[in-house]
Amino acid sequence: MPSDGAPAWRLTGRRLRGAITDLVELTDPEGTAIAVVYAEDWSDDPALKLPSSLDEPSVAGIAPCIDAAPGVRVYEIAQGARSVKELAQLARADGGSGDRAALELALGLGEIVVAAAEADLPAPGGLTPLGIFVTPEGRVRVVGWGLPQLSVADYVADNSVIPPLDSLRYAPPERLEGAEEDESTDRFAIALAVAELWLGEPVYTGSEEEVLKATKAGDAVSFLPEDLPPALESVLARALASYAEERHADDDAFLDAVDQGLEGAEGPSLAQLVADLAEFVAPCEVDPDDASALPLLEPLLGDADADEAEDAEDADDSEDADDAEDADDSEDADEAEDADDSEDADDSEDAEDSESEAESDELDAAFDAVLTRADSAATRAREAADAAGADADRARAEGDSTVDGVGELLDSADGAADAALDAAEKAAAAADACSEAEVLDDAEADAADAEEAADEADAQADVAHSAMEKALALTDAAIEAAFAERVATIESLATDDLDLSDLVEGVDAAETLDAADELVEQARARAAEAEEARQAEEARQAEEARQAEEARQAEEARQTEEALAAAGARIEASLAEVPEVPDLPEPDVRDAEVDECLASV
Repeated sequence: MPSDGAPAWRLTGRRLRGAITDLVELTDPEGTAIAVVYAEDWSDDPALKLPSSLDEPSVAGIAPCIDAAPGVRVYEIAQGARSVKELAQLARADGGSGDRAALELALGLGEIVVAAAEADLPAPGGLTPLGIFVTPEGRVRVVGWGLPQLSVADYVADNSVIPPLDSLRYAPPERLEGAEEDESTDRFAIALAVAELWLGEPVYTGSEEEVLKATKAGDAVSFLPEDLPPALESVLARALASYAEERHADDDAFLDAVDQGLEGAEGPSLAQLVADLAEFVAPCEVDPDDASALPLLEPLLGDADADEAEDAEDADDSEDADDAEDADDSEDADEAEDADDSEDADDSEDAEDSESEAESDELDAAFDAVLTRADSAATRAREAADAAGADADRARAEGDSTVDGVGELLDSADGAADAALDAAEKAAAAADACSEAEVLDDAEADAADAEEAADEADAQADVAHSAMEKALALTDAAIEAAFAERVATIESLATDDLDLSDLVEGVDAAETLDAADELVEQARARAAEAEEARQAEEARQAEEARQAEEARQAEEARQTEEALAAAGARIEASLAEVPEVPDLPEPDVRDAEVDECLASV
């Protein structure tokens, strides 16, 4: 697509009217683009100079800037993509888009913001429904990433300069106050776009003064219906809270709420919405020739469209042509009447030339249509390959190959990404062949090949996305189980005398398993210390018991000894009181009776 060298963009006829910008659709042999054209008052603002990293961003959902001029930035976009502003206006007749399309938009935008942060890209700037596009396949693409809300910045510098309504409606409250912005600011802007798609109209309604008052207060929630479905309430009500601390804790919490809401969500998908509304013209689409900023586009346009943008020059050319035609008529009138036969011959030749020219124009138009088909298919295939590659990279970065089944899913995502890339290359080759074809049938065959390759790229992108989601789901489940296991380990170490609840809470709050493992080690150390203390206490108690037993036994021995001594003393005293028996004289003669008596004793 054009970037350097001779301009070659052509106008398609589509133009969207914004607050201080117009979005003009362009085309060239390589595909479709959207030019963001600023009004004259802002066309030379220094803030429009963005870092080169946004020319070829590494995030598939951010449209690359492929051309530029003062006050103009041109972004690559898929043919048939529609802005969320258009989709919301067209869906209003049906009461809004339905839950599924709105939540798919929230998911797509949320994932783009996360991927951009991981890639160290600048903040999204002024996210508005006009700059958020949805491709026919339902993929979300942001045009103008990093471009600020210039009219809001003017208001912050001078409160007497009130921004246009279509700028005010998409300004988070902290931006209007000139306060510091963070991730929750981006989620606030995302929620405004999602709510508008779901409602079919902007969240903030009323006069300029009423909207300014409401947006400065961040009072978006009060403008939502009271019967907001639970699936959307958990997403929108929190994301649109007035203060950052009341919003979702982080991007993961926001995406979790979106994922939960999508389970069982009803209504058409984003892709179905784009297909259903493709043939309708939204109110924000205006006549591209209507007093626009087209002169700013002139340096980027091909000769034909540059001429169309210069109305005055066109008028002069037309006047000159009329003068020339009048001169020819006058000259013809002066010719002799006898030249009628020659004139008839000239007329016949002119008619044949005109018919031949018409046929040539018709053939050129047919070639252009076929080439546009091929280019669109090549662009679609390239976007599918980019999406598949991004999903495979995310799967590798966040998936744990040690978990059962995850390794196979990672390989599947990689394989699908490679296959999508191959298909994109085939589509590009077919588009190139189409542009070089000299026969219309050959060109149509090449375009069909490009579309077939694009379909294959889309299919492989779906495979890669599905594998990525399954891999991350298994990884999340494994991580959750691992955290639960560590909590159980700590709880098993706790006793009535050892409170480890603080470590259990620490594991619940830990962001990594390594941090949780550190807490488990702390629990084990504290349990070991407690066990050592218990054993020491038991040993002390046993020693005290032994010493007490020895003291008791010693006391018993002392008492026994004292008792024996006392008993001996009493015996000795008793014996001392017994009178002595006088010695009997030994008889000289014992009679028989005495002997018998002694024997019986």
